[in-house]
Amino acid sequence: MSGILDIERLLKPVSEENPCGEDLDDFVFTPEFGELQRLAQGSEEHVMGDEVIPAEEPDWRIVRQKAEALFEEYKSLRVAVLLTKALTVREGLAGLASGLELIRALLETYWAQLDPLIEDDGDATERMHTLGELGTLDGFIKLARRCELVASQAIGRFTIRDYLIATDHLEVPSGETAPQMATINQAFMDIDVDALKQTLAHLDQALEHVSAIEAGFNEQVSAADHVNLTELVRLCRDIRPGLKDALERRGIVAAGSGDAAAAAASPDGTGAAAPAPVAIAGEINSRDDVVKALDRISEYFNKHEPSSPIPLLMQRAKRLVSQDFMSLLKDLAPDGLKQIEMISGSKKEK
Repeated sequence: MSGILDIERLLKPVSEENPCGEDLDDFVFTPEFGELQRLAQGSEEHVMGDEVIPAEEPDWRIVRQKAEALFEEYKSLRVAVLLTKALTVREGLAGLASGLELIRALLETYWAQLDPLIEDDGDATERMHTLGELGTLDGFIKLARRCELVASQAIGRFTIRDYLIATDHLEVPSGETAPQMATINQAFMDIDVDALKQTLAHLDQALEHVSAIEAGFNEQVSAADHVNLTELVRLCRDIRPGLKDALERRGIVAAGSGDAAAAAASPDGTGAAAPAPVAIAGEINSRDDVVKALDRISEYFNKHEPSSPIPLLMQRAKRLVSQDFMSLLKDLAPDGLKQIEMISGSKKEK
């Protein structure tokens, strides 16, 4: 069971004879599925007489309830995709990760019996189109960008879309003020660090599942039926550096498996990513620890940004670590030292 979905319950076979339900060929025509589709569409803005009726967002809470109820009688990717949409809107990255986990489990458990069924000749077009909805820019990706990424009572609330605009991954719409990355970083620094860790964990879980879904599906179908979830993979990869950097500024480093996850989740789905556990960086309890930390900073810039002057500054900082106050002042502000010596009467006679 994930934190949001009871996946074990949803995967429970409908019956021993028909684990995914009866008459799956006709499932798409059932009143129950028709109602679920209608609920998930909401309504567009329209005119009634002289009155303009505004568009209405789907009631995603009801969509979730109806979708989960349908799993009692059917195991369907169509329903799982709609459920994932509802979870993503209502629960953010945690909901996205849970929905993708369910889809992955359905494919791995019920490949041969799952709706939409694979045709007798191996044609998986309908199933491919169903899964492909998760990678549509004007559909699911637009929905996912609305997910809350960070919410600080002092600084404000920012979505994935805000982050993507602030980092130039998305253009700023005309007439809209672009969010500033400095402000988003302030929000990252203000929230509880455990919440930040959990957000990265959910993101890495989503990245792992979507990569496994794409790779696993494409291994079992012909090239003509390959599903393309590149945009969803890209979305996860684009926001991961910001979360990782924010944690590092809070004294926490993401273990290497998370970086492997981002690297393995290639746009063509050639690898499955692994979630990144987080670990508290070594505490600084002595001057020796300070020197080691400065060395690590220098190593990073020497390796990744060799033109940066930071290593030179770190070397100077190391030299200052063991000095007393007067020695520090002499090194950093010689003129200030003269004034201190004059006031204190400590200047030595020549």
